[in-house]
Amino acid sequence: MADLLHLPTPKVADVVVVGAGLCGLAITRSLVARGLSVTLLDARERFGGRVLTRSDEQTGQALDMGATWYWPETEPRISALLDELGLATLAQHDPGDALWLTDPNREPERRQEAGGVHAGARRIQGGGARLVDALATELPAGCLQLGKPVRVLRDRGSHIDILLETGAPLRARQVVLALPPRLVHDRMLLDPPLPATVWDAMEATATWMATHAKALVAFDHAFWREAGQSGNAFVRHAQAVLGEVFDACDEAHGAALGGFVALNPAQREHFQRGLPLLIDSQLAQLYGQAAQSGRLQLQDWAQEPWTCSDTDRATPPEPPLADPLLRQPLWSGRSSWVAAKPRPTAPGTWKARSKRPTASPTRCCARKRPPPPPRRPWSRTAKRRCGPSPRVWPRAPPPRPTSTAAT
Repeated sequence: MADLLHLPTPKVADVVVVGAGLCGLAITRSLVARGLSVTLLDARERFGGRVLTRSDEQTGQALDMGATWYWPETEPRISALLDELGLATLAQHDPGDALWLTDPNREPERRQEAGGVHAGARRIQGGGARLVDALATELPAGCLQLGKPVRVLRDRGSHIDILLETGAPLRARQVVLALPPRLVHDRMLLDPPLPATVWDAMEATATWMATHAKALVAFDHAFWREAGQSGNAFVRHAQAVLGEVFDACDEAHGAALGGFVALNPAQREHFQRGLPLLIDSQLAQLYGQAAQSGRLQLQDWAQEPWTCSDTDRATPPEPPLADPLLRQPLWSGRSSWVAAKPRPTAPGTWKARSKRPTASPTRCCARKRPPPPPRRPWSRTAKRRCGPSPRVWPRAPPPRPTSTAAT
């Protein structure tokens, strides 16, 4: 009789974390520090998620294409993490006049914004990538695995099977989903299935900044500061290409302006070839001919399949509002599987818990402050939902983001 073939049994990890963005990296670092065996997976060939930093080839200026700001007064955890990692930060530049352009056929109006536009925001010197790089460096060899899309999560009672798009399946006692609910809804199969109400809540939870694009333009020097301008600009007419612009200098190399693209994903695809020229033209209208010598970098997050879900592309952008269902024990309350808990302030960070949970990984996540909600027609209802008038907007507004992405 032929010998029986014994297939190797996959090793059961303590925790598998899905999503190597800022939150996933921070959670993994914390769990590893507790002595747990952890595998961190990401579908992309890079880590960082909606934290993405590029550099200008001529000056070396760091350009944050995703998550950019944090507010120390309301985000002590991110401040503490930056201090712990020894990462320097700088205040977002606000001194000087802001520009308002409400008519494409007129010159922009200069205004002083009382208290500044960004209200105490800070950025990481050298770009946000320094934070995710520092977190990744502290992980043990083999912990972080890139290019590993997760397609199926299957509860086996004593463990969870994680089936990847390619390669051998993994097993873990716990799974942490550190990614937006809509990506789980659109990209993964959960077995046994979640209740329909929970599944619908996942689909209804928008992904912050998922459908937006960000432009960074590098220059040799900050000519707008020399002209007494802050770099902040707000374009409020139907032909706007960049809805908001801000100073993106890193104080070490060269200079830069950043902006949020006002066009929606379909419009950006239609004007894809001419978009750089349109951005160049609008900056020149705002800041003069000196703004035409810039070096553009553009990041369209709607083109990132592991940021923007199909549902995000098919629905109007809106702030993510975490449904209470996503913070309750699921699957009939069995302790061997799931308690999905998006943070109320950062929807998309989930913990799946087994019988012997560790301290909540979501508590270890360094939070990223989302930009303010998207601009909407300023009816009384819209103002209640979205915040103050754009004339006194307290944060640097996104193209609506975000990052982060927010980004």
